Amino acid sequence: WNLQTIEGEFHRCHSKNQLIYHSKSDSCTPRPWAQFEKQVLLGDEPHIIIDFRGILYMVFVEGFSSGTGISEAISFDDGSTWKITENVIPNGIHPTIAIGTEGMIIEAAYVQGIIQARRRFAGEDWSGVFTFTDTTGAAIQAQSTTFHLTNAYEPASRWVLSMVVKLETSVSEWESFDDCQTWRRI
Repeated sequence: WNLQTIEGEFHRCHSKNQLIYHSKSDSCTPRPWAQFEKQVLLGDEPHIIIDFRGILYMVFVEGFSSGTGISEAISFDDGSTWKITENVIPNGIHPTIAIGTEGMIIEAAYVQGIIQARRRFAGEDWSGVFTFTDTTGAAIQAQSTTFHLTNAYEPASRWVLSMVVKLETSVSEWESFDDCQTWRRI
């Protein structure tokens, strides 16, 4: 998973044998991470974003005695050190993370056929874990663990979710105007 900042810095995180590696370069020249890579965490499937203050957020799958779950790591010093919060989405696998134009961060994961998430607005605490629902209030059933979401720029309050719904074979797009709580197929 790669990330390039507006200043041109390049961050890369990936996993190998349940170890997560992070690397950073001040530019995006070919293979800028080769000599600066270091192991930072135990886990798998890392995804990374950076907020408007330069804070790095990473979500990843971690094993616990009770099973797996999604943990979060935050770095305030450009990836030199990481503060870990474990099991932020219990029983989750295949996480994703996104940041909106207005600073809202959303962490989401596939949990036993549905998508669960939590969100945080700039300067506020994290919400509790909630389930993505359709306009009738029913949980959106996922066919596959592959999904992603992004903030649209028109308008800034619009979020877009791409996923395969249970019993379907094609990817469908959904939109939310209430901070990813309720989704409508588009």
